Amino acid sequence: MMGGWWAVFWTVLWKGSIVLAMAGAAAALLRKVSASLRHAMWVTAMCVVLLLAVVAALPQYFAAPGLTTDALVIRIAAGPRIGPSPAATGTDLGWTLWLGVSAILLVRLAAAHLKVYRMTRPARRIEILPGGIEVLEGDPAGMPACWGFSRPVIFLPPEASRWDAGLRQTVLEHEAAHIARGDCWWQLFAHAAASLLWFQPLLWWAVWRIREESEHAADDAVLRHGACAADYAGHLIRLARSLRTTPAAAVAVITASRLESRVKALLNRGASRAGLGRASALALVLAAFVVFLPLGAARNADEKVYRIGGGVQPPSVIHKVEPKMTPEARDAKFEGSVLLSIEVDTQGVPRNIKVIRGSKYGLTESAIEAVKQWRFKPGSKNGRPVRVRALIEVNFRLV
Repeated sequence: MMGGWWAVFWTVLWKGSIVLAMAGAAAALLRKVSASLRHAMWVTAMCVVLLLAVVAALPQYFAAPGLTTDALVIRIAAGPRIGPSPAATGTDLGWTLWLGVSAILLVRLAAAHLKVYRMTRPARRIEILPGGIEVLEGDPAGMPACWGFSRPVIFLPPEASRWDAGLRQTVLEHEAAHIARGDCWWQLFAHAAASLLWFQPLLWWAVWRIREESEHAADDAVLRHGACAADYAGHLIRLARSLRTTPAAAVAVITASRLESRVKALLNRGASRAGLGRASALALVLAAFVVFLPLGAARNADEKVYRIGGGVQPPSVIHKVEPKMTPEARDAKFEGSVLLSIEVDTQGVPRNIKVIRGSKYGLTESAIEAVKQWRFKPGSKNGRPVRVRALIEVNFRLV
């Protein structure tokens, strides 16, 4: 329902912005730590945002002390004298928009990976690296890149056969480092998360930062294997000048937009080249819990959901739309009841309408459609309006 959509939307926007801004500030302050650690920081931040979205989508109830059940705030009866109603779908526009845009973005992401997969089928295998990594001959104008999950591969352009041994070795080490780090998986995760929560612009920034840091981390792995930083920087410049295209879903060795930052990082003698250690990974997990727990528990005053009783006064109806007996139920001479759970917010608007007990012949949809249009005097606690959970029973009778 609309309440669930808005809860996720605002949580991802403001709480997600806090988390991602903290990650950006930490990355800026920790410029001298390893790229592997900064990459892990950004991945962790995206995980926290996803968890916050999940928590926001789940119902959370704060019961009054000693109270275990909800009170029935109202029972109403509806009959054929009210007249037939058009079929109501109950579809929420917010959820439709969110899932529609997400579906488009996810289909585009899947299509990009499918395109690379199709490139692997006719490609010629020219080498097998330790660990069973296949090296394939790719696009003549393409940039060296890696792709794959269960059986990752490395693409090299045909002209790679004319490269000197040093250039070929560093390119293969760079792409093999991406595979060893699982960067294809992490970038798929980042793009999928941003596609699902597309309305948070900072997530797309995080996707870019994850991709950027993965390149620096792979460069650091090459340097740890003994490559000369100056020679390696020269190789990158040479590749950037001669090769241009890369499949969108693949992890390329270099792009023109990243060339300057990559070269500067390679020539920075004070930068850490270490990989991600266990102690650093554990520290990130602990930091994620420290950030997530208070943000996950924090809810706006009008988001807390109280149950009636124990000092919580029930809401009262000030505007009611009568549910309508459907033509199908009338023709079948069917009588039934529908039990709905609702949350009445501090503005008196019913939110998060859920079906506890439904009925057939469209009566459930008729009840939902009517209750969605109701307006209440909000429930209160200690004289202050609060969000209250209650049950509404709609009885459909033939009279």
